[in-house]
Amino acid sequence: MVAGLTACGDTRSTEAFCDTFKERAVQFHDKYTAADQQVTAGGNPFASLLMLMQSPADLQVMFQALDKVAPDDIEPSVNQMLEAMKQQQQAMNSLSLSSALGGLLIGLESSGAERDINDYLSQHCDLSYMHDN
Repeated sequence: MVAGLTACGDTRSTEAFCDTFKERAVQFHDKYTAADQQVTAGGNPFASLLMLMQSPADLQVMFQALDKVAPDDIEPSVNQMLEAMKQQQQAMNSLSLSSALGGLLIGLESSGAERDINDYLSQHCDLSYMHDN
């Protein structure tokens, strides 16, 4: 299991990267699918909105885990996304217009890294589980 590998020492490999992505992506998907279902079922839309505001923090945790195991050829892009998620979280915490605009610019600057990670995942990882739902 990847969690065991990273706890004993960070193992940088394609397999560890793909396994970590799968584990984290499924958790992320399940959390936000539940929030969406709550709104659809007439639940508390405000609570769902608050959960959605947590997404940069959740993505930051995911990219921290990925950065620990990312192979050398994709690690710079993963690290760029991690830093972007940190900055977006800081921008959301400050709730100022300049921070919000800064967060938008961060998103635009990290789009190349996002594309690189998507390409890497598509080329090296089995993503069939993402289409099962």
